[in-house]
Amino acid sequence: MTRTPPASSSGGCAAWSSGPACSCAPPDLDTIARVELLQGRFEEAERTLLPLVDASVARRDAEGNMLPEVLLTLAEAQRLGGALDRAGATVERCQALSGQRGMVDVDAQLPALLSRAEQRGEAVSAALVDIDFFKRVNDTLSHEVGDLVLQRVATVMAGAVDEPATVARLGGEEFVVVLPGAGAQEAVARGERIRAAVQSNPWSELTGELPVTVSIGVSSTPDGRITSAALLSQADRNLCAAKRSGRNRVLADPS
Repeated sequence: MTRTPPASSSGGCAAWSSGPACSCAPPDLDTIARVELLQGRFEEAERTLLPLVDASVARRDAEGNMLPEVLLTLAEAQRLGGALDRAGATVERCQALSGQRGMVDVDAQLPALLSRAEQRGEAVSAALVDIDFFKRVNDTLSHEVGDLVLQRVATVMAGAVDEPATVARLGGEEFVVVLPGAGAQEAVARGERIRAAVQSNPWSELTGELPVTVSIGVSSTPDGRITSAALLSQADRNLCAAKRSGRNRVLADPS
């Protein structure tokens, strides 16, 4: 799925292409790399991010909680550029920092899962989960608290679904849940279980009076006869509809 990069807070970072003398902050370079991804300039996006993840800069970024996000963007650039081995190593590094699986795992798993489901005539569902008003957490509290919320949401979600479901972070405040063997009705029920678990979690110790809820879009195939991109795109449309309908809810394909 195509993700829209966040607006840059800095107006003049084009000079980065001239060499390492650019003084752009890590969030600015991550934004530049996301724009390069949207333009299909995958190798350039990788080169933009590599200076941020060397040993010396990584220590500084880890203290500012930027490194996992930068690594997710780097892995996407490497994957889209065909460097799957490097992308896998980058994802492993990100997982070691955040304890979360990433989109590379889903990209590797979902096509094979759908193929097997088609052979067996089994259902497969996917749910996209977005934390409601997450920017408010970062802006009102801090990015450090935001990262703790992301980790807690991932833990709560993993505890709310049964094996062999897979929970992975797409990037930002969005997650995907892959549900092998789950038809539409069961997938909605599992999505509702996730939504309720997140809402009922005791958040006050982290966020004070700010609530933490999620919106969820679910899409299903009864027999695996769909591409992974189409399945996730439909889930994305349902997620957008859930957010437009007021958030903190689960919406699925029209019956």
